[in-house]
Amino acid sequence: MWKSWLIMDPVDTIAMIYINVFSIASGSFLNSKSYIEIWNALIRIDRDLSSFKVRILTWRGNLFPKLFIVHFGAIYTFSWIFYSQITEPDPVDLGHAYFFLENAQRYHIGNLVVLMQHLKVSMKLEFENINGILEEMCSRGRFDLATPLDVAKLRNSYIVLLEQIGNFNKVFGKIILVFFLTAVLSYLLSFCSITVNGIDLIKMGYYFSMSIVHLSVILWMISIIAITCGDTTRVAKETGPLCYCLCAELRRSSNAALYDELLTFARVASSANPVVTAGGFFNVDHAMLSHIFTILIAYIIVLIQLFR
Repeated sequence: MWKSWLIMDPVDTIAMIYINVFSIASGSFLNSKSYIEIWNALIRIDRDLSSFKVRILTWRGNLFPKLFIVHFGAIYTFSWIFYSQITEPDPVDLGHAYFFLENAQRYHIGNLVVLMQHLKVSMKLEFENINGILEEMCSRGRFDLATPLDVAKLRNSYIVLLEQIGNFNKVFGKIILVFFLTAVLSYLLSFCSITVNGIDLIKMGYYFSMSIVHLSVILWMISIIAITCGDTTRVAKETGPLCYCLCAELRRSSNAALYDELLTFARVASSANPVVTAGGFFNVDHAMLSHIFTILIAYIIVLIQLFR
């Protein structure tokens, strides 16, 4: 039975073990200090922006526990349902041992995905707070309430956020690269196996269903990373044009110091390139996600044409 199950996804075991070993070595031990620095920097920025007398969005609170509980609750509910329905539950059965190992690996990878998502959502909210404060400064002609020191504080927070994006790339960039490449390879081989041995695999019952659930979870993980990172970079790139618009509305003759600070902020934000990369090989955003979908759809069409 376990040989038939491994045929379903021949690289899944190797890919998942490699991702876990690589992520533990690079993310949990070597870069644990960098991760703590990112977290502390976000907390300091959140406190600094809270000093402004405007309504800001906060990421502190119960966001991470909620994501944690929902994610792992869903995964283990599906896993337990399918596992409990498998016939002949022999503890010595290698198929069941493989099934248990796969769930343990998925647990760790899911933990990494939720952690990365929480960090990027936090960065996105801080960028949105900076943009919201800038808009509040010029709304209803309230430039007189803004001081050059306020703009300088926002600029410094923006620069620190850019640095944290770079730190995020160092800590998680290679992990994202390995995860995406092995996930795509797993999809390609799984689709090929399903196309060639579709009827035999469907007869495997719950093993086949569990594999479909597993592929769906991987797709969800890829999508949530790409969408979150893409939204963060999009919001970060909106700061530069916003500062230039504020400079156009504020005459330099009325407040030269404030105008100069806004212009400096605009130049810093416009020259920045806040992107999340997968080990420096490609950007992690909506475009990358659409490319993956295009490749998989084209691959499925080719397989159908070859084996119909």
